[in-house]
Amino acid sequence: MSIFISHRGESHDAPENTLAAYRLSNERDTDGMECDIHFTAEKLLVCGHDFSTKRMSGVDRVIEETPFVELELLDVSGHHEAYKGEKIPLFSDSLKTLKPGRKYFVEVKANDPEVVAAMRKEIENSSIPFEQIVMISFQADMVAECKKVIPEVPALWLAHMRNNEDGTPRYTWDDIFSTLERIGADGLDVGGSNDVLTPEFLAEVKKRGYYLAVWTIDDEERCRYFEANGVDAITSNVAAAMKAALRK
Repeated sequence: MSIFISHRGESHDAPENTLAAYRLSNERDTDGMECDIHFTAEKLLVCGHDFSTKRMSGVDRVIEETPFVELELLDVSGHHEAYKGEKIPLFSDSLKTLKPGRKYFVEVKANDPEVVAAMRKEIENSSIPFEQIVMISFQADMVAECKKVIPEVPALWLAHMRNNEDGTPRYTWDDIFSTLERIGADGLDVGGSNDVLTPEFLAEVKKRGYYLAVWTIDDEERCRYFEANGVDAITSNVAAAMKAALRK
């Protein structure tokens, strides 16, 4: 059976990448949660999807150029009126919300090896077992870096398998598998439509021994499709609801 991962926490009902969203994921007993991490100006790791705070706070600050003392003043509740005043969390504080046995998918956004080293230090300081953490990144070089710096942590390459405007695929199967092999990835975390993520492709990923995750699936029918085709993890903005629907 697939496990269900709360995308940026239970982000449909609480502000994404906040402690509130992570706690809600715990309370609803999904199988794990996902976050995105960035450096601040003084190289502290914080959680947030975008490189800027504009979308969630209305105030435009580039996270990597702003000290945490300024970032933590921002209200990142977005459109969630019930969570007014929610703040950008340190990655170390997000780790404190992780219950034993649950998975934590951590996306490295920047192409910066120092982020991976800092990530290792924070996990070690938290005393959370490495096996609860899964590193993910669109940056293939960061996946390779993770396997060097934190070999105990599974590392998945993120890829969006969509067609170009002329109908040709953005990635061929050869592109995908040659990249996974080159960077030493443990698996693939992939997005795309069912006509691109075909049963044949999904089966080939598993046949080659890779861990397979998909994002971001908020529809019960699609969740059933991916589970039926052997996907290991399904990331969803409504992970608790999708898990409940498939396990009823």
